[in-house]
Amino acid sequence: MEILAVLTGVASIVLAVVAIWLALHHKQETDRTNEAVRDLLTEVRSDAKTIAGVVLPELQKYGEAARRSIFFEKVKEPAPEVAGTPVADVVTTTKDASATLEQFYRIVETIRDGTRFSSKQRDEAMALARKLRSESDFAGDEEFAIRLEELIDSFAAGDQYLHVNALADLFHSVASSTPGIIHTLVTSSGYRILEVPNPGPKLIERFDEYAKLAQQNALDEIAMSFGLVHASRSGDSSKVQQLLEEMRAWDSLRSQQVVEAIQRRTDANNIARTVTDKIEAVAQAHREFWEKYGDQLREFGEA
Repeated sequence: MEILAVLTGVASIVLAVVAIWLALHHKQETDRTNEAVRDLLTEVRSDAKTIAGVVLPELQKYGEAARRSIFFEKVKEPAPEVAGTPVADVVTTTKDASATLEQFYRIVETIRDGTRFSSKQRDEAMALARKLRSESDFAGDEEFAIRLEELIDSFAAGDQYLHVNALADLFHSVASSTPGIIHTLVTSSGYRILEVPNPGPKLIERFDEYAKLAQQNALDEIAMSFGLVHASRSGDSSKVQQLLEEMRAWDSLRSQQVVEAIQRRTDANNIARTVTDKIEAVAQAHREFWEKYGDQLREFGEA
């Protein structure tokens, strides 16, 4: 019996040692597995950061470049085999069109960044614009809208009124849906009808056209100040009262913007850095309007 008890004790000790060893072994294996998983997750996180920071922006740039290359309406035509046009001709046309777009963007940047531009640069930009328009109207192209706005702003600042109108006509769908361009068109044409004593019907038609665009895009306040001053200078007091009545239906902030614009333009130095006779004429028209209707304008609040 004593021998049996001793054997049983020894067996228990052996089993305990084996159990402890197995537990330690499994723990070591588990630790190694956890470490391997942790390293793997670290690599995954590092790769994810690389993809988000480097790969995705590159893909986005590639996508933008690809869209610029295939936006032209010719891609909407039947396939070359159906249309009877060799594939090589289509590829060449697309490359030529893309090159024209890049040239247009470069000349816009040159004109935008310079203190002034030459008639040669202006004519080059217009020639490229006409060439591009023969391929597409660029409706919905945000990047093109930005560049077109920059060119129109530069032409307006350079007193190139006819070229401003020409660009607006060429890319009407873009101009009529871009707030910044509409603002420039209304302001430029508004100055035109006020800087001469008797503006011709074409000038007035242009302003009315752009004022309508402003209204369609909920930008009425941009055109309202010019409309009021022009109506007053034309001796149309009923038109002035009609426009003032329209303003009374607006919220106070929009009406105050009109009042502020009129009051600000009574000083020629607030219109342009270089005051010319034309700028002074615009300021004088605003001063005369303010003197005549200032009391009614103050009803809308302090400017």
